[in-house]
Amino acid sequence: MQILVVGFFHEGQLRVPESSVFVVCGDSMVPTVAVQSGVFRCSVAPQSPGSVNLYLSFDGHTPISQVLTFEFRAPSVHKGITPVESNSDWEKFRFQTRLAHLLFSSSKSLDIFSTKVSQNALMEAKDLAQKTSLISDNWKYLIKSIDDTKMPFPQAKESLFELTLHNKLQEWLLENVLAGRKISEYDEQGQGVIHLCAILGYTWAVYPYSWSGLSLDYRDKFGWTALHWAAYYGRERMVAILLSAGAKPNLVTDPTSRNPGGCTAADLASVNGYDGLAAYLAEKGLVAHVEDMTLAGNVSGSLQPTTNDSANSENCREEELYLKDTLAAYRTAADAAARIQSAFREHSFKLRTKEVQSSNPEIEARNIVAAMKIQHAFRNFDARKKITAAAQIQCRFRTWKMRKDFLNMRRQATRIQVSSTSSFSSF
Repeated sequence: MQILVVGFFHEGQLRVPESSVFVVCGDSMVPTVAVQSGVFRCSVAPQSPGSVNLYLSFDGHTPISQVLTFEFRAPSVHKGITPVESNSDWEKFRFQTRLAHLLFSSSKSLDIFSTKVSQNALMEAKDLAQKTSLISDNWKYLIKSIDDTKMPFPQAKESLFELTLHNKLQEWLLENVLAGRKISEYDEQGQGVIHLCAILGYTWAVYPYSWSGLSLDYRDKFGWTALHWAAYYGRERMVAILLSAGAKPNLVTDPTSRNPGGCTAADLASVNGYDGLAAYLAEKGLVAHVEDMTLAGNVSGSLQPTTNDSANSENCREEELYLKDTLAAYRTAADAAARIQSAFREHSFKLRTKEVQSSNPEIEARNIVAAMKIQHAFRNFDARKKITAAAQIQCRFRTWKMRKDFLNMRRQATRIQVSSTSSFSSF
């Protein structure tokens, strides 16, 4: 049974790691998984019908949350009918089976041992093995959790299967590095290893895959990258890890009859109703597009970074912080969209100017080009108007400051004159 707990820590418990939070349900204690800030998920094994206490704890005894009464009810199962797993569980299992088949069937360890490995490939493999050595700690944690019965049996089987895939992925990546392969294989449905990991939400596969030299933007049979699949299935954590590892958010899929221009990751997230994720990807896509155009020389300048005042942020409520982050993201996206549109207009203006100059007589071409320049200048009239207003405000401020300094000087001169007159009269 899946349980989702929503809440926030008090100020004195903010620095407690989220991984040490447990859910106590009756006599059982299970670890939680942090879905996002303030949201925890866990799986509790079915218990006998009755009322039990449900609360969060760090040690399994002392509650750190409100103690709620949870009632287990006996399932109503008809005779001769066995419980049927949901379609989502079967779909996940199919993807796991495809990933396992791709990892195990494409192993070429014997070919590597029979050929001579270059010194450079051997150094890269050692470096990758050192970076991915933490997998042994995951095995120790799983074995300890099973011995202490800290997790239910279905969750233990799922963790064992996932950790087996993790271990096999490490071996598969080492084989690719030793063999010097920079392209992953497809399965029968046209997806690769990184695409299936993105669909399943296996975030632990992203950085080892990138460290091995394989591209995170590797496309499947239909032109979809791992980021496209993660956005399509609403894997928010997977999307964040892919972007932090260097995946490009502005790539589009192959064109189809329904979408001739292809789809970005933001489009795929929006189609399936993940509006928040779509907005986040749209902002990242605009920023990446501006950066690419800057490197190509089509856009001058850079986007203004959004500075967060940590002193003011500590005194703000969580709703205010969310609002500030949202406004900052909106400003960044608007600035990026404005720069892209301005560069497009400038490029279009140059193309139309060349077209007019090549297809019309000289005098007519000059008149048309002049009219187009006037139109182009009129579009920037609003910006120049704002700059002029700012200059006038600055000039008035300087005049006011000069007048203030003059009045202060005159006041001081008057005081000196009065004091000198009084001292002279005393003589």
